Amino acid sequence: MHDKRGRDRSNVEIPFRNGYIESISRYGPVKAHPGMPFAGGRYLEMIMRQEIERKFLVTGSGYRNGASCKTYRQGYIVADTHRVIRVRTDGSKGYLTIKGPSRGASRTEYEYEIPLPDAEDLLERMCIKPLIEKVRYTLVHDGMTWEVDEFTGVNQGLCIAEIELEQEDQRFSLPPWVGREVTADPRYYNAYLAKHPYNTWEHKD
Repeated sequence: MHDKRGRDRSNVEIPFRNGYIESISRYGPVKAHPGMPFAGGRYLEMIMRQEIERKFLVTGSGYRNGASCKTYRQGYIVADTHRVIRVRTDGSKGYLTIKGPSRGASRTEYEYEIPLPDAEDLLERMCIKPLIEKVRYTLVHDGMTWEVDEFTGVNQGLCIAEIELEQEDQRFSLPPWVGREVTADPRYYNAYLAKHPYNTWEHKD
């Protein structure tokens, strides 16, 4: 079976093996627990976790030293204070992420890897414009992984550092290029920036 763009959507399902259903499509094999949701006939591999994240403004460029980097494009099908449905690409893969409301620094997150062409289609057809574009630098400081997002496009000039924790009261040291914490400020969340780009802000920190 082919879709409107001529892509092969046919699947062959393989019976349960080690508690999983395996489904084969032109995009390769994907796995799912029995009863998990599927899209376009393809079962999706889902990761569910409790996200605990702290956000900080960035005051220097030292984070670039020895860091790996990747370019992201992302958009939001739904973006409000109670729920978020996000589509993201990193150049080689696509992801669909659903997030619940924030409680302090914590929120529930479900993430599915989806075919890159589908993610690109969703970004163009269904997501709020403008899209979020950024370069993410990943590095380790004092045994902890930090991610620094340099925003481009309509959010050019904004740079935010994030650290994920195992518990909200976990202690960690701040790198010298980290400034004021903005975890509690909704303006610095990507879902807000999708509706209120940084270059439209009257007052910038």
